[in-house]
Amino acid sequence: MKKLFILAAVLLLASCSSREKEIKKATDGPNKVEVNIKGHSYYMPTVGHVSGQSAGFISQLVHDPECKRCAVIRDSVLRTVIREELGVLANKDE
Repeated sequence: MKKLFILAAVLLLASCSSREKEIKKATDGPNKVEVNIKGHSYYMPTVGHVSGQSAGFISQLVHDPECKRCAVIRDSVLRTVIREELGVLANKDE
């Protein structure tokens, strides 16, 4: 059970920052569009161009690696794991 909690904490920490460099490169341009969906931050970088009768740009919705809501969720999960581990250690000492 302990290993499962630690694995979950590591996965949560890594999930938002796995593509951070790619996202920062794509979102630092002049066409940066920020979107907030259910408290999570997203960017809409331009990923392509369409020409012909319907000319325009193609954007992609990308989750922000520095999303504040995800940071709160990560902190909450880590606090829960730490609290449970401290409880287990306290029970072992008794």
